[in-house]
Amino acid sequence: MRLLLVTALALMAFSACQSGDSNDPKAFALKLMHEGGKDTAKITKVVSGDRQYRKADELWCVATDATSADGQIPYLLAVWRKDGKWEGAEMPEGYYEWDLYGCPR
Repeated sequence: MRLLLVTALALMAFSACQSGDSNDPKAFALKLMHEGGKDTAKITKVVSGDRQYRKADELWCVATDATSADGQIPYLLAVWRKDGKWEGAEMPEGYYEWDLYGCPR
């Protein structure tokens, strides 16, 4: 049983390392969603945004099927890569921020 647990933890650690090196913005968005306690949310849309907004090499806006507690604001994320490093943030202002990031609806 311990061997199975150690193997599972090792695989999880390996996949976490791999997602940081991925060229897929969804992988980093999923990491942010997990850290934000939104594991049940599903990614519904990923579009390119204006990379200059974050002075990044690339920027994407990620829409999910989740919303705020009152259901008024969609759970949206911005993820970007700068100098080979992934960064990201939730867009708590919803589509207002989506538009600021230059992402088409």
